[in-house]
Amino acid sequence: MKAAQKLIICFEQLKTIQKFADVDSKLLPLIAKLEAEGDLFGPACLVIYAPDPIFVSASYFGKSKGPSKPKLFGYEEEEFMKKQY
Repeated sequence: MKAAQKLIICFEQLKTIQKFADVDSKLLPLIAKLEAEGDLFGPACLVIYAPDPIFVSASYFGKSKGPSKPKLFGYEEEEFMKKQY
């Protein structure tokens, strides 16, 4: 994910808009889930257990995106495999 990518991070009812570069390292598993699953059908969600459980969700700012496809040497995985043969 690019450092300038804006994300909507919600802590219970508190909504914030942050750049990926500014996201706390404790939320990186949530961002990885967002990249893997996308937010076409709703935000990626996670429960953080501090003294009390906190519901946290993340989605892309602007428009929704589907899951990201893995890339090898700058090519999507399927395209790279086709070039190999």
